Amino acid sequence: MSIDNKNILWGCITAEELYLAGIRLVCISPGSRSTPLVWGLVKLRDRQSDLQLIVHLDERNSAFFALGHAKRYKTPVALVCTSGTAPAHFFPAIIEANLSLVSLIILTADRPASLRDCGAPQTSDQIKLYGDQVRYFYDVGLPDTSPQGINSLRNSLRRSISIARGDLGTPNGAVHLNFPFHEPLVDQPDLSYPFFRHTGQQLANLTATSLVIESTVIHDIANKIYQSPKGIIIVGIGDFAEELVPLLLELSDRVGYPVLVEAIGLDRGKFISHYDSFLRCVKFCQAHIPQFIIRFGAMPTSKYLGQWLAQHIQAWEEVVIAQTFTNPLHGNSRVLYGDPVHFLQELTRAIAKQIYPLNPAWRRAFQQAETKTAQVVQQFLKQVPFPFEGIIYQELADNLPNNSCLYVANSMPTRDLDTFFHGKQRIKILANKGANGIDGTVSSGLGAAFNSPSPTVLICGDIAFYHDINTLLTAQIYQINLTIILLNNDGGSIFHYLPISHYNPPFQEFFLTPHGLNFAQIIPAFGCAYQPIHDRQQLHQEISLIPHRTGTKVLEIRLDRCQSYALHHQLWQKVVEVLQS
Repeated sequence: MSIDNKNILWGCITAEELYLAGIRLVCISPGSRSTPLVWGLVKLRDRQSDLQLIVHLDERNSAFFALGHAKRYKTPVALVCTSGTAPAHFFPAIIEANLSLVSLIILTADRPASLRDCGAPQTSDQIKLYGDQVRYFYDVGLPDTSPQGINSLRNSLRRSISIARGDLGTPNGAVHLNFPFHEPLVDQPDLSYPFFRHTGQQLANLTATSLVIESTVIHDIANKIYQSPKGIIIVGIGDFAEELVPLLLELSDRVGYPVLVEAIGLDRGKFISHYDSFLRCVKFCQAHIPQFIIRFGAMPTSKYLGQWLAQHIQAWEEVVIAQTFTNPLHGNSRVLYGDPVHFLQELTRAIAKQIYPLNPAWRRAFQQAETKTAQVVQQFLKQVPFPFEGIIYQELADNLPNNSCLYVANSMPTRDLDTFFHGKQRIKILANKGANGIDGTVSSGLGAAFNSPSPTVLICGDIAFYHDINTLLTAQIYQINLTIILLNNDGGSIFHYLPISHYNPPFQEFFLTPHGLNFAQIIPAFGCAYQPIHDRQQLHQEISLIPHRTGTKVLEIRLDRCQSYALHHQLWQKVVEVLQS
């Protein structure tokens, strides 16, 4: 078939390669220069009904939506936008994808080189726009429909997608392909392209690399454990397989190391999970100084865990199993790029060959601190009045259906999660902990909820909600099933916990930033349901309805930030008193 329009052919081939790579979701923001890419995707969707194209008016919303979906389902999502300032709005989500190892395929349309740096409209320098925040950048060049040109495009796409997935020796992340197009962008609107043509043998054969840690390294670690009876295992922030749980339990039993688990990443039910509360006890921290640490993933959210380790940084050595460099305390850490499950399997085999001098009292101390802290928290929540954040998280932990997804905003919500969310159900917990930003929170939650067969709940503060409120239009257009629990304390209450709160001015005007917004009037304008929550029974009833809910509904709970601050400190003081007694 003779195809005169090179732009359209380029877009069709790009769409085909995305589909062949298993990508089934593409987020598109409208614009002129990206027409060939969109045209190819639309033509392919006509033939492949499982290809889903989601339109976002705002590129920032689009990118965070894609990130939330990719984070939950562990599969790359593609993004398409026009030229000019449009690609810049992808940047915050790309930073998050870089730091939290999420696979995104960024396709930006561009003007040809002849229109750059000469004052042409809607033209900016998009070459390596995202710098080191992406794993790979490629300027595709103008369409070349020769056999060599087509194979070059296909190979570039395949290589890029493999890099985004972490198949070629780098961690998962975003990749950026920049597509310049000459006008006319579309001159044959009725063009039909025969997808899935035979592509010949000139294409690259890309295979995944192995994340195997050498046996000599495993044995060195086993010997270090033998020499260090006072050790801990930390499971930090990451996307861990459930197979990790029995392996961690077995290792802990064999060597007597307590396992401290972050809420975002792995089911904490059988491990030490109240450490953020009991490590506020100075007496406990001084009496328990680790010699050796085995950590999986990034450091947990807990400030007090970090302070405890930092205070004794000369006393311990650390081995970190991660897919990127992570040593925020600048301690004596050895970072190993490997698969956690394989590492634990091999380490358990290695230590099984000798009897370890276990220190039962060491692990028992952490287990007792865990038990006492959990009892204090439970008793405290029976006595405090509603509304209080702890009661809200307890209701969620006790009543969310099994296999639900809970997306948690940064700032206070992720911190309260550690203290109060301790349930028996298997709940997938996600958060944008790469850069710890509040931007794109609602978009990310919607992305995680999109196409999900199980319930999804987003819990966020009022500032994070306001920052991303325009994405509710996406919720309405695509009828995404999401329950948003909006904790409204009229400002950035986390700053109450920082020293700046004692200085007013400038505290209220520049840090607390009360807004006085009436969300009850704003939310219905986007076609989303809204319900204020006034008591615990009402909250309990709304949570019970989550599995049956269609569309997006916002449950707003208004909180007194000063009362909340006082109750948090009362709880932590009670924990310290019990541990010191």
